[in-house]
Amino acid sequence: MTLTSQPDVPALRVLGLTVAYDRTLAVDRADVELEPDRVYGLVGANGSGKSSFFGAVMGRLPQPPGTVEIFGLPGRSARERSLVAFLPQADGLAADLPWSVAEVVATGRYGRLGPTRRPRAADRQAVGDALHRVGLPELARRPIGELSGGQRKRVLIARAIAQQARLIILDEPFAGVDETATAAISGVLRDLADSGVTILLASHDLDGLVGLCDEVLLWNRRVIRRGEPAEMIKPEALLDVFGLTAGGPTAGERERR
Repeated sequence: MTLTSQPDVPALRVLGLTVAYDRTLAVDRADVELEPDRVYGLVGANGSGKSSFFGAVMGRLPQPPGTVEIFGLPGRSARERSLVAFLPQADGLAADLPWSVAEVVATGRYGRLGPTRRPRAADRQAVGDALHRVGLPELARRPIGELSGGQRKRVLIARAIAQQARLIILDEPFAGVDETATAAISGVLRDLADSGVTILLASHDLDGLVGLCDEVLLWNRRVIRRGEPAEMIKPEALLDVFGLTAGGPTAGERERR
């Protein structure tokens, strides 16, 4: 039985999650539940705890108070089964990294390799399929350092696809890329959700979330409000996360300032 055939099992369930640094709360008793096969946008000001939330979900922080379940499994078990992938804002791929695009994507298969850790035909096929999904098959042998920022982000999405992650979390996937690359990335993410992958992304490109996301979550140390994207980017909805006032600039205007 596939994960997406269990509609009553949330893709992500977080209960009472708290993260603190030196008595400063970054995440405050957060409760989050995401349904499978949807795209969710997470919107919050810088310093509102989004990165801490992602770090806790991905097990990158000391065990904080609270519960994290991914497709009904404890977070650690889900991560060990490669069910979740995380794409940070900075990709960490050095310009002089002597790897090809295909080699970077192939690192997503590591958790699924056999005892010998040698790629098999199925692994090579998964890498090729993933590059096709993101529209970059012709760049398979290109050194990763020669790619544009938008192409590199699509390569990392391809790595998550090759990993067969069922939940993909992205931190600012549109930062530093042009409109063409943003459209290409958005198309890939929408296609993934339509094929059974759950997407959670943090973004300051508020207007772009309307056509991409099924739901937007407004965040300030926890979910403050959630709903239809077009409603959530209105100034009155953003008051608690950005300090906007009714009658002030639109979300798009604010982001361009």
